[in-house]
Amino acid sequence: MLTQTATHQTRYYRSYTDDFVTTNQQHQSLSAGFKWLHTNPVYRATANVVYRLFRLIGWLYWRLWRGVRIQNRAVLKPYRHTGIFLYGNHTQPVGDVFMPMLVTKPQRVDTLAAPANLGVPVIGRVVPMGALIVPSDFHQMPAFTQAIRARLAEHRAVMIYPEAHVWPYYTKIRPFSRATFHYPVAAKAPTFSVTTTYQRSHWRHRPAMTVFVDGPFFPDAALTATQQQEQLCQQVTAQLKKRCRDHNTIEYIHYEREASK
Repeated sequence: MLTQTATHQTRYYRSYTDDFVTTNQQHQSLSAGFKWLHTNPVYRATANVVYRLFRLIGWLYWRLWRGVRIQNRAVLKPYRHTGIFLYGNHTQPVGDVFMPMLVTKPQRVDTLAAPANLGVPVIGRVVPMGALIVPSDFHQMPAFTQAIRARLAEHRAVMIYPEAHVWPYYTKIRPFSRATFHYPVAAKAPTFSVTTTYQRSHWRHRPAMTVFVDGPFFPDAALTATQQQEQLCQQVTAQLKKRCRDHNTIEYIHYEREASK
C-alpha cells in the first residue's frame, strides 16, 4: 500500500492524454523541410560534443542532486554493439530527458521527443542533436523511419515514452498503444523496459527514486507483425506494472479521475 508524503497533493484528470506539464510552444509543428539525418561533419562533431555535455549535466542532476539509483543495468551489456529499444514511464519533466543517457552509457541513445521541445529557449536548438523529433505530418514518416533505422545501424539505443504526456511522480502505468511497438518488431531489435519508481527519502522532502532496467523482450516470430506488436506491448507493460507495484512505496502526487458532470 502506498503511503502519502507531507506535501501530498491531488491532481484531477479527464483522460490519460491530459497534459500536466506544458510550454508556450505546446502545439508547435515541424517545418516541411525538417531533417533527421545530417551528413555535415561539423554538425555531427558538434552533436557529439553536445551529447556528452548533456550526459554530464544528466549525471550531475540525477546522481548528485536527486540521488537516483539505477538497478539491473547489466542486462544491457550484451547488447551494447547492436541497436536496441527502451520503453519507460514518463514521470519526470526534466529528468526523463537525461535518464536514458545514464541508463545506456556508454551506448549512445536517441529519445523520441515532441516538436514542442524545439520551442524551449536555448535548449530547443540543440534538442535534435540528442533526440528524434516525432513527425508532425504523415508525409514526414518515411524520413523519420529512415532516421530510426540509421540510429540502429550505428548500434544506438532508441528510448520511447509511450505515455507521451508527463505526469510527475505518477506511480502507475498508463495505457500503451501497440502501434508504438511497430519499430522494434520491424527491426527485430531487442526491447527493454525502464521503470522509474518512488520511495520515501530520509533526508529529502521529495521521494527517493529507483530506476529498474529489465529485458530483453522478444515477440514470437511465428506471429503476424500486428500480433507481435500486441505481444511485445503486453510483455513490456506487464514488467513496468510489476516494478511499479513492487517498488513504489510513496505517493507524492495523487492522481484522480475527475467526476463526470
